[in-house]
Amino acid sequence: MSVSFPEGFVLKEFKATNCVTGTTIMRISRNAKRLLEYLMEQLPFDLISIQMDGGSQFRDKFERACEALNISLFVLPPRKPKWNGCVERAKGTTRYEFYPVYEGALTIASVNQKLEQYPYD
Repeated sequence: MSVSFPEGFVLKEFKATNCVTGTTIMRISRNAKRLLEYLMEQLPFDLISIQMDGGSQFRDKFERACEALNISLFVLPPRKPKWNGCVERAKGTTRYEFYPVYEGALTIASVNQKLEQYPYD
Protein backbone atom coordinates (compact mmCIF):
# COMPACT_ATOMS: atom_id res chain seq x y z
CA MET A 1 0.00 0.00 0.00
CA SER A 2 1.37 3.43 -0.90
CA VAL A 3 1.02 6.07 1.79
CA SER A 4 1.39 9.73 0.76
CA PHE A 5 2.16 12.45 3.28
CA PRO A 6 1.32 16.17 2.81
CA GLU A 7 5.06 16.88 2.63
CA GLY A 8 5.17 14.94 -0.66
CA PHE A 9 6.83 11.91 0.94
CA VAL A 10 5.57 8.45 -0.10
CA LEU A 11 6.15 5.18 1.77
CA LYS A 12 5.29 1.62 0.76
CA GLU A 13 3.64 -0.33 3.55
CA PHE A 14 3.38 -4.10 3.50
CA LYS A 15 0.86 -5.93 5.62
CA ALA A 16 0.82 -9.59 6.63
CA THR A 17 -2.45 -10.81 8.11
CA ASN A 18 -3.39 -14.29 9.26
CA CYS A 19 -7.18 -14.31 9.21
CA VAL A 20 -7.38 -17.39 11.44
CA THR A 21 -5.17 -16.17 14.31
CA GLY A 22 -5.81 -12.45 13.79
CA THR A 23 -2.07 -11.80 13.69
CA THR A 24 -1.22 -8.70 11.66
CA ILE A 25 2.26 -7.34 11.04
CA MET A 26 2.74 -4.01 9.29
CA ARG A 27 6.10 -2.91 7.95
CA ILE A 28 7.64 -0.30 5.68
CA SER A 29 10.33 -1.95 3.57
CA ARG A 30 12.27 -1.41 0.37
CA ASN A 31 13.54 -4.99 0.18
CA ALA A 32 11.24 -7.99 -0.26
CA LYS A 33 13.66 -10.55 1.17
CA ARG A 34 14.36 -8.48 4.29
CA LEU A 35 10.61 -8.02 4.73
CA LEU A 36 10.01 -11.77 4.57
CA GLU A 37 12.90 -12.45 6.97
CA TYR A 38 11.37 -9.93 9.40
CA LEU A 39 7.99 -11.68 9.15
CA MET A 40 9.64 -15.05 9.79
CA GLU A 41 11.24 -13.63 12.96
CA GLN A 42 8.04 -12.00 14.24
CA LEU A 43 5.35 -14.56 13.49
CA PRO A 44 4.44 -17.00 16.28
CA PHE A 45 4.26 -19.81 13.68
CA ASP A 46 6.26 -20.96 10.65
CA LEU A 47 5.77 -18.94 7.49
CA ILE A 48 5.13 -21.57 4.83
CA SER A 49 2.96 -19.68 2.35
CA ILE A 50 1.80 -16.20 1.41
CA GLN A 51 -1.15 -14.99 -0.61
CA MET A 52 -0.62 -11.71 -2.42
CA ASP A 53 -2.68 -9.48 -4.64
CA GLY A 54 -2.03 -9.98 -8.32
CA GLY A 55 -1.73 -6.29 -9.16
CA SER A 56 1.39 -5.73 -7.08
CA GLN A 57 4.13 -3.73 -8.75
CA PHE A 58 6.63 -5.60 -6.53
CA ARG A 59 5.60 -9.06 -7.67
CA ASP A 60 8.83 -10.12 -9.44
CA LYS A 61 11.08 -9.26 -6.49
CA PHE A 62 8.62 -10.76 -4.04
CA GLU A 63 8.38 -14.01 -6.05
CA ARG A 64 12.18 -14.34 -6.10
CA ALA A 65 12.42 -13.64 -2.36
CA CYS A 66 9.73 -16.24 -1.56
CA GLU A 67 11.51 -18.80 -3.72
CA ALA A 68 14.86 -18.07 -2.04
CA LEU A 69 13.28 -18.58 1.40
CA ASN A 70 11.22 -21.65 0.35
CA ILE A 71 7.87 -19.90 0.94
CA SER A 72 4.96 -20.93 -1.30
CA LEU A 73 3.34 -17.96 -3.02
CA PHE A 74 -0.29 -17.81 -4.10
CA VAL A 75 -1.17 -14.86 -6.35
CA LEU A 76 -4.74 -13.58 -6.49
CA PRO A 77 -6.21 -12.26 -9.74
CA PRO A 78 -5.91 -8.48 -10.22
CA ARG A 79 -8.81 -6.29 -9.06
CA LYS A 80 -10.28 -8.85 -6.66
CA PRO A 81 -10.05 -7.10 -3.25
CA LYS A 82 -12.98 -9.14 -1.89
CA TRP A 83 -10.79 -12.24 -2.16
CA ASN A 84 -8.38 -10.71 0.37
CA GLY A 85 -10.84 -9.11 2.78
CA CYS A 86 -8.75 -9.37 5.97
CA VAL A 87 -5.84 -7.51 4.39
CA GLU A 88 -8.09 -4.93 2.73
CA ARG A 89 -9.67 -4.16 6.11
CA ALA A 90 -6.22 -3.86 7.71
CA LYS A 91 -5.15 -1.46 4.94
CA GLY A 92 -8.15 0.73 5.64
CA THR A 93 -7.43 0.76 9.36
CA THR A 94 -3.91 2.13 9.01
CA ARG A 95 -4.80 4.38 6.07
CA TYR A 96 -7.63 6.11 7.97
CA GLU A 97 -6.68 5.68 11.64
CA PHE A 98 -2.88 5.50 11.90
CA TYR A 99 -1.38 7.71 9.19
CA PRO A 100 -3.68 10.76 9.57
CA VAL A 101 -2.49 11.22 13.16
CA TYR A 102 1.13 10.08 12.72
CA GLU A 103 3.48 12.74 14.09
CA GLY A 104 6.92 11.12 13.90
CA ALA A 105 9.82 11.54 11.52
CA LEU A 106 9.22 10.54 7.91
CA THR A 107 11.83 7.79 7.92
CA ILE A 108 11.39 4.07 7.47
CA ALA A 109 12.84 3.36 10.93
CA SER A 110 10.58 5.87 12.69
CA VAL A 111 7.38 4.77 10.95
CA ASN A 112 8.21 1.08 11.57
CA GLN A 113 8.78 1.78 15.26
CA LYS A 114 5.35 3.44 15.53
CA LEU A 115 3.69 0.66 13.50
CA GLU A 116 5.12 -1.91 15.95
CA GLN A 117 3.55 0.05 18.83
CA TYR A 118 0.20 0.57 17.07
CA PRO A 119 -2.57 -1.41 18.83
CA TYR A 120 -4.14 -2.85 15.68
CA ASP A 121 -7.38 -4.76 16.26
